[in-house]
Amino acid sequence: MALFDRENQLIQILESLSRTGNISQTASELFMTQPTVSKIIRTQEKEFNCEFIDRTAHPLKLTYAGEYYLNKIRQLAQSYQTLSHDLQTYAQDAHGHISIGVNSSLAQVVLPELLPLFHQRFPQVGIQLRELDSTVLQQAVQNGELDVYIGVTPAYNAALAYRHLYNDGGALILPKRMQPKVMPDLPIVNVAPFVNGQDFICETPESDFQRNVDGYLTKYHIAPSTVLQTPNLTTACALACAGLGTTIIPHSMPVHYLKDQAVCVLPIAESAFQTAVEIVYNQERHLTSPIQAFIDLAIQHYHEISE
Repeated sequence: MALFDRENQLIQILESLSRTGNISQTASELFMTQPTVSKIIRTQEKEFNCEFIDRTAHPLKLTYAGEYYLNKIRQLAQSYQTLSHDLQTYAQDAHGHISIGVNSSLAQVVLPELLPLFHQRFPQVGIQLRELDSTVLQQAVQNGELDVYIGVTPAYNAALAYRHLYNDGGALILPKRMQPKVMPDLPIVNVAPFVNGQDFICETPESDFQRNVDGYLTKYHIAPSTVLQTPNLTTACALACAGLGTTIIPHSMPVHYLKDQAVCVLPIAESAFQTAVEIVYNQERHLTSPIQAFIDLAIQHYHEISE
């Protein structure tokens, strides 16, 4: 007999008895014989060493133990049905897809580390990628148009869940024409001497990273002369290398973009500037197995790196 079949049968019997007050009518309702109904009830009463039916009452009625059992076993049966349904959904999800949002600058840092690992473990799961600014991506996650979003210290939204991946610092990029004659001690806390009144390239206001940069500039009363806003830090780096102005980027980016470039990279002290890279999802939505697997893989990957 399948799991919970006997319990579901007893639920039907007790529900019928509570209406009819008569075993013969209950047996008739359920297309069973009266001895069979009585045996099922007695077997379960014997198992729990208590009576579910008050046989002195006419019509019959459930005892307090019978009412308690019926209420609890209904809950257990419903939980089992939910469990069974969810597991079937997970099995189907193994051949599904996952949609990931990340801005283009961060994508080139985190995705080469995560997507090959994920694809190796789940080769039959399709991956959809959207590279847009953080405001659009967070809204897409909240609306259910996107499964997960990876961002730099994302703005808080009560409808979303945030899981920490890793901390990142910042670095000031100085083009050759703006490099100091005497290099400061590194890492540097306050970049004001190199930035105040100088040409500066920044991300657009929709960027979570730029929001962190703006907070840093305000904290240290730094006032650069912004010559350009770009939605892409890769573009900002390229323009800094070409001599347009200075820029601040995540510390993880120089490895990827600034090899063999004629620029000066000044790491900023983490005590002064630090961001958190997080993975974000809608906590009110059911997470399919590929989505949960991607979240778990990302967290585990960066946890192992940090150890």
